[in-house]
Amino acid sequence: MPFLYKSIFYIFLGFLLSAFSLKNRPKSSSKPLCKKIKFEEVCRGNYCGISSRKNQVITNQKDWEKLWGKTYSIQTPKPKLPKIDFNKEMIIGIFSGEHNSGGYDIEITEIKKHKGEINVSFFYVSPGPNCEVTSALTQPYCFIRLKKSNKKVGFKGYEGTRDCE
Repeated sequence: MPFLYKSIFYIFLGFLLSAFSLKNRPKSSSKPLCKKIKFEEVCRGNYCGISSRKNQVITNQKDWEKLWGKTYSIQTPKPKLPKIDFNKEMIIGIFSGEHNSGGYDIEITEIKKHKGEINVSFFYVSPGPNCEVTSALTQPYCFIRLKKSNKKVGFKGYEGTRDCE
């Protein structure tokens, strides 16, 4: 029996020492590889004057007015241009291109800063076979605002299908 008590004592002592060694371990000083960036949706829609698939970064008022005018060139009256402080913010516009029906969309999933670059990830969403959609031509788009940066902006678009069952 003394062997059993000694074994239990040493196991308990080892457990106790390991618990204290983990508690006092220095915290890791390494930074995360990617940092999420906060963004805010400015507007989105399904009908615009841009029929090609493209992504655009806007960093000044002149380019913002030009893109806004082209985006809403097929609408009367045009919506009022949102105010953006281009000293602090920038705009990212994502355009899905023209489609033969409704049910298409753009969903921005995240924006991350990685290795000196800003990476924008998003989905081009298509309607599934059971979705009821309009038969009109559509051109989905989305504008977001985020903190201004001089870093290169990269885009990663994925294709996805909405299930409408």
